[in-house]
Amino acid sequence: ALITLGRLSLTLSIAPITLDDQVIGAVATLQNQTEITAIERKMRRQLARQHLAEKTFEHIIGSSPALAKAKRLALTYAAVDSTVMIEGETGTGKELFAQSIHNASRRKHGPFVAINCAAFAPGVLESELFGYVKGAFTGALNEGKAGVFELAHTGTIFLDEINETSTDIQVKLLRTLQERKVVRIGDDKVTPIDIRIITASNKNLEHQVAQGRFREDFYYRICVLKLHLPALRERRADIPELVRHLLRSLPMATPEPGEALLLRLSGYAWPGNIRQLGNIVERLAVMSQDRGFDEPWLEDVLEDLCSPAPVAEGAPLQSELALLHDALASVRGNREEAARRLQISTTTLWRRMKKYMDQDPGCFDSARYPRA
Repeated sequence: ALITLGRLSLTLSIAPITLDDQVIGAVATLQNQTEITAIERKMRRQLARQHLAEKTFEHIIGSSPALAKAKRLALTYAAVDSTVMIEGETGTGKELFAQSIHNASRRKHGPFVAINCAAFAPGVLESELFGYVKGAFTGALNEGKAGVFELAHTGTIFLDEINETSTDIQVKLLRTLQERKVVRIGDDKVTPIDIRIITASNKNLEHQVAQGRFREDFYYRICVLKLHLPALRERRADIPELVRHLLRSLPMATPEPGEALLLRLSGYAWPGNIRQLGNIVERLAVMSQDRGFDEPWLEDVLEDLCSPAPVAEGAPLQSELALLHDALASVRGNREEAARRLQISTTTLWRRMKKYMDQDPGCFDSARYPRA
């Protein structure tokens, strides 16, 4: 309770004294509200320094139409304070976009606090979100703990995989978002919060609502602004640039990838999207040390990937067969020269040619490449 004595504001806290489950008295504590507010602000500033968003829109690699559309929309959303829902498959860069929106917003000097809702059991998730006080439950820290909503005060909170939250958690989140206040578990003190909320899901939440797996009222609360991120297979033109960027970011010297390698990587479906591409690029970089990207082992690594997906109609990249024909035609059928132009070994060139010759023995007939 808040008590005012002239110009002095005091906070009154009363704790019961019990003996054998019987209340035999009480302890009253008076604290100067001005001092409490000053301490709270200091603690929040200290906590905010530990939660920073490092990424900006400049870190989003690619210029394909699908990605450019998402970036334009995200920049528009950064100018306002409304709640954003980001939908996209796993590995498409949802947190990267969330950080970029935060750093382009008026809250960029405030904290950015991210939490993966799928990483915690419901009971644990509740304590992580809302915090708790001493003795709130078995195993609670003696000093209590602030939840992510308190930590994100004056900044942005990013709730990833929001689709994995239970309906009970959704009810509590809905109330918090509506009232802009949070109460720690085991406490009755209400703490006002000033935050921007960005949520993310790797599933279609409209379908989840229709199937009764997600609360409709909560969906409409978090989906004021919607942002869909394209899968990597929907932006194949960005893969060569992404591969070069990923190679440059590794703490090791790597050879320059040839067009043939980039073509092969651009032909896969990448169900794990950019995260999977990053893993494969790092594996290739490690195995290519002092050898380059044109060794026979390269085929073994690429064969470990999922089956090649058809290149979308109108995609700027040629098919592998057309690329091989063009390279051979440009050097009048000289395989060594063609391999050099493609930055692969003659063994690799022959292996790729044979793959098509098994289906059409005459597809690389010398008559296709007349000599001068």
